[in-house]
Amino acid sequence: MESNKASCTCQMIEPNQRIIIMVTGILLVMNIIFSLRSLFLPFALFATGLVNIAMTLIPFFIVSLLVLAAFAQAYRVDVNFQSPPTDGWGEDSMHGQCLDSFGSCFLAVLQGFFGGPDGTSGRTDIMFGIIVAIVLLNVVIAIVSDSWEDSKAKASTAFWRSRVNWLAESGWMQVKESTLTKKKIGIFEWIDRLKWIPLNDNISWSKDEPYTLVTSRKQYEDPWYFFDHDVAQLISDAHALESSLYWIKKDSESDKNKMGVFKLYTHLAVAMLRWFMNNFLYLILIIIGTPTFGLLWPIEFRMLLVSVGMDYRISAEGA
Repeated sequence: MESNKASCTCQMIEPNQRIIIMVTGILLVMNIIFSLRSLFLPFALFATGLVNIAMTLIPFFIVSLLVLAAFAQAYRVDVNFQSPPTDGWGEDSMHGQCLDSFGSCFLAVLQGFFGGPDGTSGRTDIMFGIIVAIVLLNVVIAIVSDSWEDSKAKASTAFWRSRVNWLAESGWMQVKESTLTKKKIGIFEWIDRLKWIPLNDNISWSKDEPYTLVTSRKQYEDPWYFFDHDVAQLISDAHALESSLYWIKKDSESDKNKMGVFKLYTHLAVAMLRWFMNNFLYLILIIIGTPTFGLLWPIEFRMLLVSVGMDYRISAEGA
């Protein structure tokens, strides 16, 4: 009874539906592979090689099918116009499987192409072993090797083309999002503005340029109001917990903003708490954004992924 109940829970699927499910699964995996080629160069090499090999093998497959059809016809001629051996045609031999029809004979020859002939009982089997099992298989190995070497030269071009397309699609999606709802714009803008704040940095605010331009905590926290775009960007990128604590202590030492010990430690504690919550939320967005294919990733993290495999060479004029 339990086995009957278990069998009743299974849903029967029509053959056409099974084919559709298998094809959609294969296409989904291929789509993921071709999407990854815009992020990592090895995936671009694999995807480019796969396409190049498939396109190169099309003439080989056509010629191979014609050769196999010729051998199927040869086996059919043997079984129809040649007397069988004393022990008869074996059921597992090529001749034995070619007794019924040309279709079954062609499938038997095709199986012999992939697995090799089971045995030799005449000139046709010997020719099949030489031409199909040796010549054609070595030809396909040579074709795949040459196509893979050719794909290595094209992988970089395919990598950058897919990356540019991915960036263009991301920009198109951003435009589409901006036309949908204002709430969605606010959420995504807030996520894009979120940045990872490191624990410390190797910057001296009293010696290194242009950081010596900062003279107060207000200028450190809001450089866009006090400096031009390039300098403000450098100062904003230099934000770290150590720098924030430095400017809180520096600001407390000035005569205008003189504060007590309790207030100073309160500001320091609030700065550390804000740093912890900012980075904790950043990590949460990365984790949540993974199953959404990067929709909730901050723009800083997306740019980091996009820059993987890039070789930056910064050359100064006159150097």
